[in-house]
Amino acid sequence: MTSPSPNPTRASPARFPLDAALLVNILYGVLAAVALATIPLMLAGKWFPSTLLVLTEGLMLLALAAARKNQARQSAWLVLITMGLCVATLIATGKGPLDEAVLTLPGLM
Repeated sequence: MTSPSPNPTRASPARFPLDAALLVNILYGVLAAVALATIPLMLAGKWFPSTLLVLTEGLMLLALAAARKNQARQSAWLVLITMGLCVATLIATGKGPLDEAVLTLPGLM
């Protein structure tokens, strides 16, 4: 029978599978898509969703800055949480499960 060693070796943390440079490119696409979604809402005078999307743009810019500093994990978490909250808020304040924002949920997965 062997006794456990006093200092067990720790497993090294798994490397984050998403490269920061790839995440920067993804964020450029997300920023462009959110900006394109915001413009018609502003022109139609729908200020609550417009404001929500502008705030989302700001947080995406923070995620972009983090990705450029090679902090891909933090940037990816910020994107996931921000987009999840944005979509959930749009669904809750819109038409509920019949809202168009529901279509973005598979994209977040």
